[in-house]
Amino acid sequence: SYAVDAVAQDVGVAAIKDRAYYADVTARVVSERERVRRELLEMGFTVPESKSNFLFAGRVKKSGKELYQALKAAGVLVRYWDKPVLRDFLRITVGTPAENDAMLAQLKTILS
Repeated sequence: SYAVDAVAQDVGVAAIKDRAYYADVTARVVSERERVRRELLEMGFTVPESKSNFLFAGRVKKSGKELYQALKAAGVLVRYWDKPVLRDFLRITVGTPAENDAMLAQLKTILS
């Protein structure tokens, strides 16, 4: 589990109460998530639809572990679990457009 202290809880509650801020951030995450998903699909990834701030992507020319290690070596951090159902996939958190572009560019390089 990930402990959340009282300060973080107060900040989270304030952010949710600010409806305009919440709507703006949510819209940006959704937009980026869909853009990243489209680009991953174009690269041949299997990417189930998501309603979260992350995507599972995998089953391409290289194993999840190979992709994870290559991205990590390039300074791009994603999650990888060596478990039977998940080992072919990466868990990719939706970041800023610049972060997402860097991750996508590295994947294109790795897969080429």
